[in-house]
Amino acid sequence: MSVRQFLQPAQQIYRVSCINAPFRRTFNTSSIRLNIQQKYTEKLTKVAQEKGVSVDELRSEIRKTKAKPEPIPEAKKFASNLKKDSKPASGGAAPSLENVRRDNSPVKPLAELLNLQKILSSPHTPEQISALWNLYHAAKSKSGRGYLSASIPLEKYTPMEAKGKRFPNFILPLRRSSSGEASDDQDAFEFYFLQWTFHPPPMLPKPTILDPTPSHPQPPSQIPISTVLLTPLLEYKTRQTFATPHLVLTHYTDLAKSHKLVLFRGELTPTPSGGGNFWLSQEDAQLLALGVQRFYLTEVDGNEKGAQGRKERAEILKNFNENPEQFRWEDLLKHVDPTTP
Repeated sequence: MSVRQFLQPAQQIYRVSCINAPFRRTFNTSSIRLNIQQKYTEKLTKVAQEKGVSVDELRSEIRKTKAKPEPIPEAKKFASNLKKDSKPASGGAAPSLENVRRDNSPVKPLAELLNLQKILSSPHTPEQISALWNLYHAAKSKSGRGYLSASIPLEKYTPMEAKGKRFPNFILPLRRSSSGEASDDQDAFEFYFLQWTFHPPPMLPKPTILDPTPSHPQPPSQIPISTVLLTPLLEYKTRQTFATPHLVLTHYTDLAKSHKLVLFRGELTPTPSGGGNFWLSQEDAQLLALGVQRFYLTEVDGNEKGAQGRKERAEILKNFNENPEQFRWEDLLKHVDPTTP
């Protein structure tokens, strides 16, 4: 089966219901306006009689004496101080807005998950950060279900990132139990469509009273944050960009410059019923995350064991993206077992 057949949208008929414009009620306000105008005229006539002038003369006097309201002294003083504070000091530059994030990245900032300011302002080893990261996710939902976590050395993440940019799409198989007794060749498989997305580099966390800016601040990372969406292929073929991913993998690069470390986070999508249920089991999510690593980290690191398998996986990934006519799903299934080198 070719890549085109894999990704060909399934036929589906969408029904669009017509929504009627909202019913607008109209009110007869003419009687209300006449009543108010009548009361105003009566009051104006009474005041004119007391002053011994006509109604027109009274109207003219009101228009002439109508003055602008005087500002409240406290408000005037506050506005003056605000204007004074907004001016840059002599010889000084205006406040920089470089650290203001202007993108609309959907990724939750790492500073909302960890006390990033404290990590950057005090000595922490990569091992300590990894332990904190895994402990944080293990404590989620008391059991850690629904999340994956790991730390990736920058030297390992860099080739993965390069391959993700070059080959942003792929499919990964998950073995499913078939009915009855069957051999491995007869096992059923569910395919997941994989999509890499890259976001702007992370911003440095803002200092607080408890965690002020360190005397020697760490330089910000210039490596983009990346996410990997994994969606059932059948759902992707049916709904395309409206399909719901069942697993979202995020690579946080905030500590790549300072600690040579990339923090990995996997989030399982809960089912609409809730109750701690997810579209994927924890084991299947781990297999998919491992599959991303097996196909996007295929560089030979001096260890000849498994070199042939890494070479084959690199070729399969390349064919899927650049030579779709040479892609064969049978070749992909040879590497479905994560224990094979």
